[in-house]
Amino acid sequence: MIDWQAIEKSLSHAASRQTALICIRHPLPAWPAGHLEGCADWFYWRRPAERLRLIALGSASRLTSQGESRFAALASYLDGIRGSCADALPHLALGFSFWPETEDPDWPNLACVVPELMLLERDGQTAAFFSTSRARIAEALSRWRMLWRRWRQPCAAVHSPALPRRLIESRAEDAYLARVRSALAAIAGGEVVKVVLAHRRRLMFSAPPQIDAVLAVLAEQHPHCAIYGARIQGRIFVGASPERLLAQDGRCIRVDVLAGTHWPGSRHALDSAKSRHEHALVALAIEEALAPFTPEIVADPTTTMYLNELSHLYHPLNARLPDPVACPDLLAALHPTPAVGGYPRHAALSWLLRHAERRPAWYSGGIGWIDPEGRADIAVALRCGLVVGQQATLFAGAGIVAGSQAEDELAEVDAKFALLERAFEASAREEAAAA
Repeated sequence: MIDWQAIEKSLSHAASRQTALICIRHPLPAWPAGHLEGCADWFYWRRPAERLRLIALGSASRLTSQGESRFAALASYLDGIRGSCADALPHLALGFSFWPETEDPDWPNLACVVPELMLLERDGQTAAFFSTSRARIAEALSRWRMLWRRWRQPCAAVHSPALPRRLIESRAEDAYLARVRSALAAIAGGEVVKVVLAHRRRLMFSAPPQIDAVLAVLAEQHPHCAIYGARIQGRIFVGASPERLLAQDGRCIRVDVLAGTHWPGSRHALDSAKSRHEHALVALAIEEALAPFTPEIVADPTTTMYLNELSHLYHPLNARLPDPVACPDLLAALHPTPAVGGYPRHAALSWLLRHAERRPAWYSGGIGWIDPEGRADIAVALRCGLVVGQQATLFAGAGIVAGSQAEDELAEVDAKFALLERAFEASAREEAAAA
């Protein structure tokens, strides 16, 4: 499927140009079958309903950053990439944490990667992108071949399906209920209007889960979500997000407003005053964040987004920027929205910091792709988990506003945990059927 002689010829031709970064685009007749299980660090992104998916392997160039200036560092990095390559670059993989300071020393706070090998399917067209820095040009062809072989090699036979078992952590549930009550007291006292509290759940498996199967199940069960995954130093971050933080195509941008949740057994209807209030706070904050960049923001009518047993109030905001604005500048203005932080932003974040709110890996930060030409698709990293060997820690949260009740908020995060639990269970059943 890969014409390696043509790749070698293109590499030789590109090497004659004095650019710091070399990228070769190679059309493919179809999406190549392959497996992530045998690959080292990788990035996965898919929007099934939009017929877009990409897989990024290796690193030809990489930025890691943290702190309040992390989005400014990203903007400078993209400017440098644009000036260092004369070729059509692939999409760059991007992920960042909720908090600007590193919470997990083994996971980058913000990472943006030009992959050595990227497979991209978009609008029915498939291509492979091969990239290298000039410093590694001598080994580029052999590294590309190695990455391609690892992706294409058959997956090892599974003899012990990865059946998930939930670990009961009653103290963690009690602590979450106590934090919700503390938040309600702060809201009643006028300290904040809304805060979002995260919860976790731990699963144990009889064998390491097959992530390819988990991603496939998520794509099948949630075609209108962003399905994503990343492997960094042996740890795998995986999830399915219904919420788009930012889509950009030049001067055209889109941001999702998604807040208010209903599930079987919920005491509040989706159109209740509580849900509509929570939804309105998110819309207000996003419009305030975008106002300095554009005077015209068009809000689509509010509707209901159905995700199996969960449903949310939802509407997108669309805008056309009168002047060019770099994607990192928009991300800095938007993140975190009240859907994952609270409202007002400063008061909510201060409250969360004082109450030791933890957001591991990229949970409730952002994940997606970006390119130096002004295009991007970044989802809020929700409904996700961090897999390490035979254990997974799932993350979910709930927005606390006036009228919330602690037991209801715990039931809401339980309903959100079920999304990923079902994917692990379904993938394990498929493994068992194939064994």
